[in-house]
Amino acid sequence: MAESTGMKNLKSRRLYLQVYDEIKSYIEKNHLLPGDKLPSEMKMCEMLGVSRNVLREAIKSLEITGAVHSTPGVGIVIQEFNTDFFLSNLIYSISDEDQLHKEIEELRRVLELGFAKDALDRMTGTGIALLSEKVDTMEKLFNQIKRSHSSVYGIKFAETDAAFHKNPVPGCG
Repeated sequence: MAESTGMKNLKSRRLYLQVYDEIKSYIEKNHLLPGDKLPSEMKMCEMLGVSRNVLREAIKSLEITGAVHSTPGVGIVIQEFNTDFFLSNLIYSISDEDQLHKEIEELRRVLELGFAKDALDRMTGTGIALLSEKVDTMEKLFNQIKRSHSSVYGIKFAETDAAFHKNPVPGCG
């Protein structure tokens, strides 16, 4: 019997995330700009071969990131990217703290998976070590937030998270 070569199960990735990626690709390939509309839900379901529920989950994810805005009777319109938009909508629309953490985790996973491979391919050991330190700091702050519910730790976490995503890392690029 042949030994496993470590291939991943492609069915493990949720269908709505595949649809999310396909819509993002459609936007890029068609050079859609803020104000442009995506095809109707019915048309996209036909194009993608998915149910309306799956498509709506993908659209919801795109709305959370501020990439699109869906309005009944108008359609799905491309928006200009704005990090403040999705963070404020996410934080204020979820009152349950555990649900907020789950939503943030899902959002980060969707956003970061798209960039992770390219970034790691270009990164040196020094860059990886610096990012690892920032992740350790965020984990400690997150645990402090859970224990104390103090907004001070939340602000420090947000600052560290922003530094993780915005500050150039030596050996990456």
